[in-house]
Amino acid sequence: MRDSNSLFRFNHPNDITIGAGRVIYEPAYEAWVLPGGAKTKVRKRAEDVAKAIDGLAAREEALRKALWKARQK
Repeated sequence: MRDSNSLFRFNHPNDITIGAGRVIYEPAYEAWVLPGGAKTKVRKRAEDVAKAIDGLAAREEALRKALWKARQK
């Protein structure tokens, strides 16, 4: 069985993963690449974005489960 990091093409020690949120570190830019291609050299900003992505994923999952449950009635 593969470990979860082997599923990602990019795997750098500075990558930030929080729950389902992941922000990739790009050594060529010495920065984290945010959604939409924006870059930041501030780790705290990258962590905040990863947390926001995780929150969005959690809300999406909760909505998906609620819709599935409503269809079962």
